[in-house]
Amino acid sequence: MIFFHSGLKELAANGWPQAKAEKPAEKTTKKATEKTAKKATEKDTEKGAEKVQPAPKASKIVQDGDLLPQKCVSEHNCEAPGTSASSSAAPATEPMKEPDSEPEAEEIAPVREAELLRALKGSAASVQAAPLEKLETSKVAVPDPGKHEEVACKLRRLRQLAEGLPGSGWVQPQDLRVLLRFLIARQLNVERALEMLQKVLQWRQQHGVSNALPLWDKALHERFDRYFKCLAFTGTDLDGDPVIVERCGKVHVQSLAKCSEDFLRRHVIYSAECVLASLERSRQESCKDGTIRGFQFTVVIDLEEIDMSFADRRLLALSKAMGRIESENYPEVLKRVIVVRAPWFFPAVFQMFKPFMDPGTVAKISVPKAHETRDVLLRHVPATAIPKDLGGCLKDEVQLLPPGGVLPQDIIDRTYQK
Repeated sequence: MIFFHSGLKELAANGWPQAKAEKPAEKTTKKATEKTAKKATEKDTEKGAEKVQPAPKASKIVQDGDLLPQKCVSEHNCEAPGTSASSSAAPATEPMKEPDSEPEAEEIAPVREAELLRALKGSAASVQAAPLEKLETSKVAVPDPGKHEEVACKLRRLRQLAEGLPGSGWVQPQDLRVLLRFLIARQLNVERALEMLQKVLQWRQQHGVSNALPLWDKALHERFDRYFKCLAFTGTDLDGDPVIVERCGKVHVQSLAKCSEDFLRRHVIYSAECVLASLERSRQESCKDGTIRGFQFTVVIDLEEIDMSFADRRLLALSKAMGRIESENYPEVLKRVIVVRAPWFFPAVFQMFKPFMDPGTVAKISVPKAHETRDVLLRHVPATAIPKDLGGCLKDEVQLLPPGGVLPQDIIDRTYQK
């Protein structure tokens, strides 16, 4: 699940450098392919050969002879560096065709989307420039040292199979950090990770998700955030990753239930896009300090003041749908979730939601007993990032933590505007 707030959105917005307009990734890929094929045909004619297979220009990360140890190649059935994947290893990964008709936003998006893509590609370039075994992020995301070599091998394999897929926002198929999210989400199964990546790219294209940050109503989404999940970025955990505190009990369920369901779904997407932007910004900041943090974040969910009004059937059904959007299209963003001050009926509600949650996400959730709350929090989060009523010493929490409460009628009305 994804948790966010407007302060982080500002961090994300300030983190994107300006870039000149460029054509959409889908069209660029198509033209590049045609150009490569044309050159191959000319070469074929000159040499009189029956057929010349055009080979895409490999990046340094594929060309490096020391990319993977031979042990990794043999044990995990990967090709040696510089060779291409076999056609029988995975389903075809041709670029998705654009739909016959696209929403109006898609037609005016290229300039604004290009700025985001250029920023993401710029950050990915630094990762691609280094040998794969030096991708330290995988060692952070996969704690077991015995699997680091396997992860490195399978990342390279997945990157080969994803070559040619169009990028969309943060989902850049040649960015190893992006591929790592999909690989971990599918238990290091390369074929399943590739299938998930393809489905996410298709979903993003169908719903115009790459337009969320540049074109959707930012002012409305940020106002809505102050009442929707009542959360805030409070600092970093003991490892240096972002911490978010969410106070669900401050949400006014009755007024929230009056909002447009379509807007609520779009808001979840908008917030999730901002989360990935902020994680990238956090990574950039950590790189300046010589660290490799910012791949995932810790969430503290405070359930104080939660009552049975949250059992509204319509909102429960909608919450399940929003949960699926997050788990199916934004993999491996959560590092851990600590649920505190849970009411007596929480176990029953949690059991109701578990079938709609990714098993990996469920495994990251802990619900400490009341007398253990402070100790469990301090085991992972410094006191300076924990609110005072949870045993910490967070400064300026009144300004940081949104107040929640009844949604103003003008916001509710605007959720129905197209």
